Amino acid sequence: MAVDPHPAYLAAVQHAYEVLDDNFDDLYQQCTTTEQRQSLRSLHAAARDTYWRAVAVDLKDNSPVVREIFSELTQANQDLRELIANLQNISAFIALFTQAVRLAASLVTLATVA
Repeated sequence: MAVDPHPAYLAAVQHAYEVLDDNFDDLYQQCTTTEQRQSLRSLHAAARDTYWRAVAVDLKDNSPVVREIFSELTQANQDLRELIANLQNISAFIALFTQAVRLAASLVTLATVA
């Protein structure tokens, strides 16, 4: 019997959301421009919505494309953990987090089984 991918997929999406949610105030303080602050707020909303969509659906598709996206999201999450541990460049964090949110949204969309 195949392993249910839902728990792992959901955990990866949740991790991406929680990295920003748990550190939002500190990250917001590091923003030096209005554009950075707006990007951070937009990313927070997108990550939250993606997470709650993942909670509400059945993430079962385990196709090669979905597995590759999951792998990329897992790597992005690791990179986020490392970057946030020694954050010196908010623009680099925003760029990496933008990638993580895109991967998470793609994962949820493509892994959803009706």
